[in-house]
Amino acid sequence: MFDLLFTVKKRLLAYAIDDQFRPFIAVSAGPVFGMNFPEDYNQQVFKNQYEWAANISAAAGVDIALDGNYLIGLRLQYRFMKFTDTLGERQNHSMFDVRLEFGKLF
Repeated sequence: MFDLLFTVKKRLLAYAIDDQFRPFIAVSAGPVFGMNFPEDYNQQVFKNQYEWAANISAAAGVDIALDGNYLIGLRLQYRFMKFTDTLGERQNHSMFDVRLEFGKLF
């Protein structure tokens, strides 16, 4: 799956704790492109599948600024993704996931 999300973060306790520790909540929305490539090509029942779906997610996590230049983030989020047709074995691919993010502050 490939997704393109527009995310809005709200930093929590911005003035109560150190600036290097940044807890947050976030919401995201955008399209997701799902692909399925079945492994058993001898059966013609399953073909390669490609589907688009809308993706909405809600998350909570923490960002940690290192030396004021780099950022490491950890977030737990729930993603709602329901494709119009079956992709793989099911239509609803909603899930909880954990993301580990690395970045640079400018």
